[in-house]
Amino acid sequence: TNPNSPNPYYSSGWGVLPTADGRVTLLSNGAIAGTATTLLIVPKENLVVVVLTNTTVGNDFSDSTAFKIAGTLLEGYTESLGKLFEQVEPLFTEKPFVADESYFGEWQGFI
Repeated sequence: TNPNSPNPYYSSGWGVLPTADGRVTLLSNGAIAGTATTLLIVPKENLVVVVLTNTTVGNDFSDSTAFKIAGTLLEGYTESLGKLFEQVEPLFTEKPFVADESYFGEWQGFI
């Protein structure tokens, strides 16, 4: 993780979730009409969990399913992850968009 980035728990397309017990969870997901997927990796435990759905449920479902599977297989995982999420959650809360003066005016560009 990069503590100077806007989101220190995201790197190169992966969620990077370090817990106090020394585990790091890598998470990648995606959803489109008709499917949702999650790939969860806990390298220290040699664990890979893949959740594939063929319904439009969004990644909340596929992510939580992957976390539940990992929590079932790894002792203390659910508790450690829960503590991390309490710290991380404020980073992911939606904030209202506020424009400053740099957004106003005439814009030009090339594609």
